[in-house]
Amino acid sequence: MLAAELKSLKDVQNEEEMQFDDAPEELLDPLMFNLMEDPVELPDSHTIIDRITIKRHLMNDPHDPFNRAPLSLDQVITRDDIR
Repeated sequence: MLAAELKSLKDVQNEEEMQFDDAPEELLDPLMFNLMEDPVELPDSHTIIDRITIKRHLMNDPHDPFNRAPLSLDQVITRDDIR
């Protein structure tokens, strides 16, 4: 029973991975290479990145990972504000 459940979960995971394999590059997070769910723009480097990725990064390092400019989460530009 457990083996069947694990196989089912693995099948679902493989199906999800196949769906993302052909995703356009601009929809992939530049650091984690997964599909972005909540894209935001970094103010100095103008890089589009998933909010959760930059949030995790800023917990350890208060700088833009692409140009090392000081950065805080309240400075990121939300999806609605992106040009």
